[in-house]
Amino acid sequence: MSPDQLAFYSGWASLFGLVVSLASLAYVRSIKANIIKFRRRLRLQQICDDMLDICHANQLRHPKWRGKVASLKTNLPIYAWHKFTPRGRAVIAIHSFLNAGDAPALVEALEDLRSFSEDL
Repeated sequence: MSPDQLAFYSGWASLFGLVVSLASLAYVRSIKANIIKFRRRLRLQQICDDMLDICHANQLRHPKWRGKVASLKTNLPIYAWHKFTPRGRAVIAIHSFLNAGDAPALVEALEDLRSFSEDL
């Protein structure tokens, strides 16, 4: 094999190796993103379950549950487009009921959110 052919094939092999490494990087990043999404989904489900238990016990305004209320507000952010979707309107309702301290309405809003989201 001549040096020109060797340089030609090594250049193509280098490009092929770069493409393979970029594809594997994208695959690993998608796996990490799916793991993070799964953990956030489980966390939100746990917070919703805890809030339902708190509401059923009529202790929504108790000082020891302020952290759970703040955590639910943090994990259910409000975006500008939420008023146009049913799930978004449920999130807005949850925030308003948390601010008002209305436990029975909050239970209904959390159940509505669960009906719109198959992952909760």
